[in-house]
Amino acid sequence: MDNKYFDYICNKIYENIKNKGFSKEAKENQVDFFSDIISYKVEHDINKKRINLLKSSGKYNEKSYIVVSEWMMNEEDFTQKDADMICEDFTETIVGIEKKIKVQVKSKTSNDDGNVDTIFMANRMVNIFPELKRELVIERECYDSFRAVNFIRNNVLPKIKLLLEKDKSKTKKLFKQLSDLYNTGNMDVRSIITIVILNSLDEEKVMNLSKDSMSDELKNAWKAALKFKGKKVKPEKLKKQSTFISKTLSSMN
Repeated sequence: MDNKYFDYICNKIYENIKNKGFSKEAKENQVDFFSDIISYKVEHDINKKRINLLKSSGKYNEKSYIVVSEWMMNEEDFTQKDADMICEDFTETIVGIEKKIKVQVKSKTSNDDGNVDTIFMANRMVNIFPELKRELVIERECYDSFRAVNFIRNNVLPKIKLLLEKDKSKTKKLFKQLSDLYNTGNMDVRSIITIVILNSLDEEKVMNLSKDSMSDELKNAWKAALKFKGKKVKPEKLKKQSTFISKTLSSMN
């Protein structure tokens, strides 16, 4: 990947997060972002043609890092749009995790229905299936509203079904990711995970492959959602306006 794009990505990320208390330190093929709470680094793996976002387990001087987002890049077809999409993904990951940590430090329980939305979820799925990156870009650019159900059902779900047949290691990663998204997601994200994805899969096969990686909360939610599998459910009349995803799910039923 051209170094100008790597520099552009890192500089834009810093512009997006510097007002959140982050500082920046540039190194060769790597830029560190750190605050009093946590630190990240964006690295350009030239040999593997990847750009990765890593998160530390604590403050800046701690050395243990894990990859929280990665993108496979081909220098021949890398574009400005690719760079902007990576900036958005990495920024959402950094700011989102920072907010979660602050809530945990204050020991407060949130009463809302989750901060993670369907676009964030789609980005996480593209991290697992990088070949869907172009489809996500097209979906977001061609429609006024992001059609999350359509994107997941027509693009992500077929990939998941193939994954269950051939890659146990990646399957565990997938269901760990779905569990995290369910635990932090809003109602639209939770509905898509249980009704669109899980209810379309073979229950026994999924449980055999993911019993150690799927959270108990998601297992219980799926068990409840299975009662509606194949049934036509008449939605309740709500006083407040339905969300876009709720309307789409209703039309599917």
